Amino acid sequence: MKSVYKAAAVVGLSQFILVIDLMMRGERGPLTALAGGVLLAVTWASIAFIYRKLLDRISDTDAL
Repeated sequence: MKSVYKAAAVVGLSQFILVIDLMMRGERGPLTALAGGVLLAVTWASIAFIYRKLLDRISDTDAL
């Protein structure tokens, strides 16, 4: 994938599906599932942001 944000979204959404599955089976409550979804979104967005910044820095040093 060319976009790090798209890659992070794919991984995060697949993990969120597991959270929803646990909620539907009664192993997690709705508030716990919501908190888990927010945590997943923030985590993967921050990973994508940091990875993109590091990738930009590496490409800047290669140009020198």
